[in-house]
Amino acid sequence: MEVIQEEPHHVDRKPGLLLADTDERTRSLCRNVAGELGCELVVVSDRNTALGMIQRSEFSVVVLDAKVIVDPATALTEIKTMSARVEVILIEEHATTAAAVRWVKAGFSDYLDKPLHLGELEKSLADALQHYRNFRASIPTLEQLERQAIQQALAQAGGDKVEAARLLAIGKTTLYRKLREYGDYSRRRRGPARRAALEAS
Repeated sequence: MEVIQEEPHHVDRKPGLLLADTDERTRSLCRNVAGELGCELVVVSDRNTALGMIQRSEFSVVVLDAKVIVDPATALTEIKTMSARVEVILIEEHATTAAAVRWVKAGFSDYLDKPLHLGELEKSLADALQHYRNFRASIPTLEQLERQAIQQALAQAGGDKVEAARLLAIGKTTLYRKLREYGDYSRRRRGPARRAALEAS
């Protein structure tokens, strides 16, 4: 188990870059690019140490070697659970286009072929840093959640507001008030006259 921290922490923190790889050429390239991009590089050589470092410290970008991590999809889920904001790049020998599509769809920021090329790595890391800086958490407001719950209840109740109120465990008066607030309220009622009109049409 090896941990190499390339530079000391400063009060004005640099963006953190974590590399999980045992290949010295990859480490050397990442040192060069980290220096160019003004990042603080931390290098580890196994999966558990990488996850432990992410849990304890804040990183902007994580670069994982598929051979070291073994189960990239599971590792990505664990990392995103710890930090939704962090950008994760997967690197692998003999990378294929099909694998690239699969891993990017799975949530990786990028998928690079080993041996890495300096220009390609620098662009990938620069883009990941930019995405990290531009991250905006997509947390719905309470009003949005409430409105969504009401819409789902109405859909499940087939438009019956009394039944929707029962499903939501609220009074029908409260439901009508909420619908008026959201502009979804309708006074249409299927009374005898309306039913007769519908049947006649």
